[in-house]
Amino acid sequence: MTDEQIMLQVKEGNLDLASELYDRYNTMIYNYFLRISFNRELSQDLMQNVFFRLINYRRSYKPKNRFRSWIFQIARNIYADHMKTIEAARMNFTDLPMMNDSVESGMEDRDLAANIKTVQTALTMIPQEHREVLIMKRYQQLKNKEIAEILACSENTVKGKVHRAVLSLRKAYFTLEKKNQ
Repeated sequence: MTDEQIMLQVKEGNLDLASELYDRYNTMIYNYFLRISFNRELSQDLMQNVFFRLINYRRSYKPKNRFRSWIFQIARNIYADHMKTIEAARMNFTDLPMMNDSVESGMEDRDLAANIKTVQTALTMIPQEHREVLIMKRYQQLKNKEIAEILACSENTVKGKVHRAVLSLRKAYFTLEKKNQ
């Protein structure tokens, strides 16, 4: 069954099938929050809130929407709500944990590890809206159409946002590179 078919059944009251959606999306949603917040515990809590809201607001799901876009919109709203409730100072990101899916933790290539660390640190330096769109595009591998649905804008606007975000990340990356030389 597709995600959309499962969600339609959940919408109709078959809540047991929500576990299937959880199994399919919990890691993806957790990683989304982790890459935005750089906080494992917070990411776990926010991920659980997504699925709590999925159940609570299941009747708001519209079959014309892709489920993936809908759940990421919920995730985005939850993070926005979280950011509104806190006014704490920025976290100290000097010792970021390695957060990549493609490189093994026992990595031998120190240059690659240093570059990944620099990219992660650069991500913390760019504006939230830039970081968010890059995470959706590059790490979550969402298509421009899906991001447009989540952000409630056109695909062309998404392309512009991604372009500006990449420029912002590039500037931050090269600033860090200069400092590290």
